[in-house]
Amino acid sequence: MPTLVTPPLSCGALPGITREAVLDIARARGVAIAERAFGLEALERADEAFLTSSLRGIAPLVRVGARTLGRGVPGTLTRELTAAYTALVERECRSAI
Repeated sequence: MPTLVTPPLSCGALPGITREAVLDIARARGVAIAERAFGLEALERADEAFLTSSLRGIAPLVRVGARTLGRGVPGTLTRELTAAYTALVERECRSAI
C-alpha cells in the first residue's frame, strides 16, 4: 500500500476541510499517512501527486514545469481518493437539502 505524504500544517499547509476529508478517506482505506516537509526533488520522484482545495476537490498533479510526475497521468490512489471524495461531497450535499 502506498504512503500519502503531505506537508504538516507547521510548514504552511492550510488546515482545510478538503485536506482533512481526504486524509480521513485515505486512513479509512488503510493508506499510511506521513506528514513531513519535502522539496521539489522528492515531489519529482513521487509515483503520483495531487493538490486539494475547496473549489477543485482533488486536483491531480502530473507535471511541475517541464518535469512529468509519475506516468504523467493521475495515479491509482489519486483516482480512488477522487471517487471517494466525490461520493462524500454528493452524500453531504443531499443530506443538507
